[in-house]
Amino acid sequence: MSERQVQVDSECFTCRVIGSGALAGVGMYALQQSRAPQVRTSVLGRRIFVGIGVGFLIGSVARWRMVS
Repeated sequence: MSERQVQVDSECFTCRVIGSGALAGVGMYALQQSRAPQVRTSVLGRRIFVGIGVGFLIGSVARWRMVS
C-alpha cells in the first residue's frame, strides 16, 4: 500500500474577506444591540449581548488569521 499525498485546498482571499466581514458585522450588531433601550434595563441581558459581540469579533480575527 503506497502513501497518498493529499493536496490541501487553499482558501481564496475573497472567501477570507467575506467570512471575516460577516463575523465582524454580526459582532458589531450585537454590541450595538447591547446599548438598545430594551436591554439597558437588564444588566444580565447587556452582558450577554456584549459577550456575544466580543465573541464574534474574536472569531472574525481568528478567521482572518486562519492558515489554510
